[in-house]
Amino acid sequence: MTHKNKDQLAVLYERVNRIYLPFEIQAAKTIPESEAGDLRAIVRITIETVDYIEENGTPVRGAEAALYMCETIFSGISSFCTITETYNSMKEARPSQLSSGVWSLELLTSEIERSFARFLDESDFCERCRLILDVFKLQMMLAGLVYQ
Repeated sequence: MTHKNKDQLAVLYERVNRIYLPFEIQAAKTIPESEAGDLRAIVRITIETVDYIEENGTPVRGAEAALYMCETIFSGISSFCTITETYNSMKEARPSQLSSGVWSLELLTSEIERSFARFLDESDFCERCRLILDVFKLQMMLAGLVYQ
């Protein structure tokens, strides 16, 4: 996750659309239209974070690319809060699957990748929404540990 050139942004935009558009169709039945941008932001930031992890492995504290990743994650906290509040008001809402405890950078990195893969494979909207919110929680923890 570094500053992207025009071609990289086009590839990212296409990937976000490919992943997000089917999710958006499901979300339209539940998430207010005014919050669709917040949901899209969470998905986009998650895709960028997973791309960073796949390209670079575990983030290194203080590295420029890692700091950019952290700032991108921090920019999505308001969207995360909005969608979390909406999700928790749904009668089908499910509790977080994350456990409390001590998380290392390596464990967070692998759990982000694993949970994102589950998000991609899931077809049930409520479960997909729960998974993307949990992945974003993991990203916030990762950013908190890496940011300096």
